[in-house]
Order: sequence, then structure tokens, then C-alpha cells
Amino acid sequence: MRRVHPAVIVTLVISSVLVIVGAVVVAVSNSTPTTVGWFAYQPMAGSLLLPDGVLLTGPAIAGAVGVVLGLVGLAGVAGFALGRRRSAGG
Repeated sequence: MRRVHPAVIVTLVISSVLVIVGAVVVAVSNSTPTTVGWFAYQPMAGSLLLPDGVLLTGPAIAGAVGVVLGLVGLAGVAGFALGRRRSAGG
């Protein structure tokens, strides 16, 4: 049985933590209400204006970047493990 390189384990742990923490940050930052305002005109009385789409805040973007970096790290570890297994077998 081959030993696993310590860098692989460190990358696996850091990538997993990035994915989990990033997902939690995105979930928490999107669950809190965000106010958007502008002063170009006075809205009509009794009307409700809602923004279309998703409003990304700074923490939501940072969390999404963390998730993407973590997934890239996990894909790298998986590719390294597959390549090492194939080179050992033949």
C-alpha cells in the first residue's frame, strides 16, 4: 500500500473547508435582507418595486469564490489520486 503524500491530505482538508465555509457564507449572506435604494425619482404611492434576479453582496461573492476554489482543489486532488493509481497499476 502506498503512502499518501502529506500535501495531498492538506489540500484535501483545505479544499473541503473552503467549500463548506463558502457555502455557509453564501447561504447566510443571501438569507439576510439587503436594501437597495436610489434617488432618481420618487416612486408612485402604493407601488412596490422589487429588483429582478439575484442581488449579490460582497460576502456572497467571497463565499462563491471560496466554493469555486475549494472545488478546484478537490478536483485537483481527485485527478492526482487517479493519475497516481493508474501509474502504479500499469
